[in-house]
Amino acid sequence: MQLAVSVLTEEQRALRESTSRFAQERYPLAKVRETADSGAPLPAGFLRQAAELGWFAMLVPESLGGGTVSGRPTADAAVIAEERGRWLQPAAFVPANVVALALAESGSEAQQTKILPAVIAGEQRVSWAFAGDRGSGAPGGVGYVRTPEGIRLSGTATSVQDGGESDHLLVTATGPDGPVQALVSRDAPGLTVQPLTSLDVTRRFWSARFDDVDVSTPDLVGEPGEATETLLRRQLDLAALLTCAEMVGAMSSDLELAIAYAKNRTAFGRPIGSFQALKHQLADAATLVEASKAAVDVAVDARDGGGPPDAASVAKAFVSRSAVEVAHVCWQVFGGIAYTWEHDQHLYLRRLTTDALLYGDVGDHHRRILALQGVPDGH
Repeated sequence: MQLAVSVLTEEQRALRESTSRFAQERYPLAKVRETADSGAPLPAGFLRQAAELGWFAMLVPESLGGGTVSGRPTADAAVIAEERGRWLQPAAFVPANVVALALAESGSEAQQTKILPAVIAGEQRVSWAFAGDRGSGAPGGVGYVRTPEGIRLSGTATSVQDGGESDHLLVTATGPDGPVQALVSRDAPGLTVQPLTSLDVTRRFWSARFDDVDVSTPDLVGEPGEATETLLRRQLDLAALLTCAEMVGAMSSDLELAIAYAKNRTAFGRPIGSFQALKHQLADAATLVEASKAAVDVAVDARDGGGPPDAASVAKAFVSRSAVEVAHVCWQVFGGIAYTWEHDQHLYLRRLTTDALLYGDVGDHHRRILALQGVPDGH
């Protein structure tokens, strides 16, 4: 099955192949399972080696040390994201790219010259402390008040991927002057990060509680108000789109495993894949995968080429619903073996179900689509 970016350049094909090879050699599914069982940290040097492939550089212009392979930054990042999803790769890829985008577009000179290069090189870990309960599609959970030196943060952000291992958190907060963002060190006084129990055992999520955390003006990312609101929309679009690309990769891999199993598993002297009812289920699942790829294609084109402002939310709403349905079809194909811890099916089901909720679930993005189309809430 082809990747979501349907027409790949030669450079993108090389990027896809190098990402796939890295995943299979450095962090194969056997390692994913081992880490899920033991809770072990990432292998030494994993992020630096991933960074050498451009994992955290695509959304950053060359003038700041980044760069793309095709001239289409979102498309290149989506190629990486889909291969990551196919092999259930760890690390905060999506939020790290969101932070890189924010620093590249609105970061201070100090942030762009000291922190951003370290993020691109995989030398510093960053994540996005964005949402309140459920990881919804709108900022919530953390508020701020103005102080003479900058702002003071209070509240809790949830679903912060790799929050406990990150060197800095990009915090999105709401307050009297509109949304504001700040880059906060993990060891800042008043910041407490706690691990969360997640359905997805292949990644780690944390809550970040801010108890009157003082942030000085140089640590702000952009100015509160309209400019930050515009950047925040771009960040959420990027996060939703790259999460969709990861889901397409995981959906494709899960379906391929189910099809192979249906061809080999026999019942009543025949492969179970020859039964008409199962054929229909797999055909419907394949249609959802292909449609999800198309939705990601449109959203990628919109972001790189200035298309409809709601394309990312349309993709997130559709792919989230489709991903869970495909995972459950695969679960039924595998039957009883899918209920065992030793089978890979539950890893894909857990990843897809979690991704369907991150950065806004189906309902969140339906409401966002209406808002972007100017439809009043409740209509």
